[in-house]
Amino acid sequence: MHQIDSLADDGRESPERELRAAALRAAHAVHERARFQQNQLARLRRRSYEVLSLPFLWEEQLGLDSIRRIGERLSPALKRTG
Repeated sequence: MHQIDSLADDGRESPERELRAAALRAAHAVHERARFQQNQLARLRRRSYEVLSLPFLWEEQLGLDSIRRIGERLSPALKRTG
């Protein structure tokens, strides 16, 4: 994050300045979300829960193909658990 922060503002007015600021905010948001998710996964694992991961889908809404991909990913784990 330090490298990304260093790109935030070079002190000059430019058309790219606002774009860089928006990209920086997005990078921070993604970083914080990932950190939160990792903390939650660690908490569940400490309590001996089996954690199943799903593919990240870059879609606004899930279609049938997306549901199939999730099902394919979960199927082996669900068969193991019973």
